Amino acid sequence: MEEHIEHDFEHDHDHNHEHEETIKPLYRWLFTIVFVPLCLIAIRPYIVRQIDIRGQSYIGFDKYNEAIRQYKKTNLLDKRNVILKNWLAFSYHMIKDDENAIKTYSQVIEIDPDNKEALLNLGLILALSGKIREAIPHFEKLRQLGDKNIVQTLIVCYERVGELDKAENLLIEILKNDPQNKNVQNKLNEIRKKLDKK
Repeated sequence: MEEHIEHDFEHDHDHNHEHEETIKPLYRWLFTIVFVPLCLIAIRPYIVRQIDIRGQSYIGFDKYNEAIRQYKKTNLLDKRNVILKNWLAFSYHMIKDDENAIKTYSQVIEIDPDNKEALLNLGLILALSGKIREAIPHFEKLRQLGDKNIVQTLIVCYERVGELDKAENLLIEILKNDPQNKNVQNKLNEIRKKLDKK
């Protein structure tokens, strides 16, 4: 009887030992699956900040390709960070990769439609590359957001694409606020002469 009990005890002990051996890897695996992502989430802002500092340092030394490499990393960590995306787009523009600059500024505007920096820079890149009609909506959005400095740029754009009536309306709007402005009055007269010739 004692032998039987000892045998059962040894059998149970062996069974428990085997059970523990299978549970340990399971716990390690669960720990890894839960703990590692939580750690990454916790330190993600720190990593993103470090990448931003490095990227701005590279920009400060005109090393735009290195800055691009840094800011591309943030896309993996924080796809909605418009500040870093603006820096990435700026870096693309500085190496004359306007295709990627336009694409990146457009992504910023998708995330934050009122992002003034992206609206202005995207509009300027488009206008300077001859895509004035595509630039105008970005400048108009800036004007709606209260940017008074963009009005002069809009007037030039409307004049270049032949929408003189819109240029005239903007000039009239400026004169309402600043009736003594001779330059604006002269420009308005010039636009009206062109409109009369139509």
